[in-house]
Amino acid sequence: MSGHVGDMTTKQEAILKTLKENCKDIAKPDWDDYYWTRWLRGRSLHLYTNPPLKCGDVVWRKEWNADNILEWDPPEVVKKYYPGGYFGEDKQGFPIWIEILGSIDLKAMYFSTVKKDILRYKVYNAEYLFKYLLPEQCKKHGRKIERCSVIFDMQSLGLKHLWKPAVDLLTEMLSIMENHYPETLGVCYAINAPKLFPVMWNIAKPFLEEETKRKIKILGKKYKEEILQYIDPDQLPVHWGGNCRDPDGNEYCQSKQSVTVAYFFCIIYIYVSESQYPCPELDLYYLVVCMGGKIPEKYRLKNIRENIDLSNFENCNVARGSTVQLDYEVTEPESTLRWQFLTEDNDIGFGVFKRTTDERQKKGDMIEVVKSERVDSHLIPEEGSVMIDEPGQYVVRFDNTYSWTVSKKVSYLIDVLPPDTENELQVTEL
Repeated sequence: MSGHVGDMTTKQEAILKTLKENCKDIAKPDWDDYYWTRWLRGRSLHLYTNPPLKCGDVVWRKEWNADNILEWDPPEVVKKYYPGGYFGEDKQGFPIWIEILGSIDLKAMYFSTVKKDILRYKVYNAEYLFKYLLPEQCKKHGRKIERCSVIFDMQSLGLKHLWKPAVDLLTEMLSIMENHYPETLGVCYAINAPKLFPVMWNIAKPFLEEETKRKIKILGKKYKEEILQYIDPDQLPVHWGGNCRDPDGNEYCQSKQSVTVAYFFCIIYIYVSESQYPCPELDLYYLVVCMGGKIPEKYRLKNIRENIDLSNFENCNVARGSTVQLDYEVTEPESTLRWQFLTEDNDIGFGVFKRTTDERQKKGDMIEVVKSERVDSHLIPEEGSVMIDEPGQYVVRFDNTYSWTVSKKVSYLIDVLPPDTENELQVTEL
């Protein structure tokens, strides 16, 4: 049995009854059996003494004002430059969210608004799905539709996206969706998977429930024929294999003049007008595909350093005319060495090297992996990563030999990310 309403075993029905009884003091009138079973399926039909719904979700929704979040107007930089959007539906009637992570200027986004507003934007879109899109899909198809499908486009996803604060932000997004919107995902069609995908998958999977992992289809780069088995072409922009274009010929359907978008907007406009959830700033950007892109300097906050949480950073002092070498053991090929650091008042030299012996070596005796250069880490925090093909002892080297008068304090966060050795997902090249 699936654990869905109308397809439950006697044991599953008993679990559902117990859950409802345990949570009756917080239950709302609109929490029907579809709502309750989503929580159970999201936890593999396990019932806890203190269900996550009761001990965590109610408190979280109050903290984030999730019930009224559609009254919030997201910052302009998030609306204009966080890539993605709802567009069309798949053959199961699930609305489609197109996520274009590779085109996000996430570092600039991080420094152009507060972190919580980026996370709040994801909550906004989730609430929009449940309050408006899904109810209209139910009316349109005459049956219950509880989930949304995702096209996760990884085109241009690279090492720059492994910046530690950005990774933390994205994993927090995953945690929010899994912990507070369980069983929301219909299918995830992951396309244009890069070589780096196993590393990124290894980062993401601890935050995903087993049921969520099973819904991910990896379609690689030659995906268009395959994806049309699940989505009709009139429900997709041309760029992703469909036949929808904007009136000006745009293949991404970014325009507010899109025919598909206009159809959905008519529905949403009527729904919002009669709703008890006023959305004065609700606009068509929630129904078109935003492509992200480079964020203009005008959005940059002045105090970049104040946005960085240094609680997990380590510190070292690089004496004048000296260097500091930090050793990291890499045991598996295709691991990723990742770094972030900043200095207080002056620049610093930085490079990555591979030892050729087990003993400390001079720069010229080691293999240069990342060229040593002076960086302005006192102005903008420096970040980066490099994929390691050969196991061994690697050195992150801070160089202050060019300064004979000033020592440098460096705050740094450096770690080694192993590849995904379990091969749980295989990239399918069609």
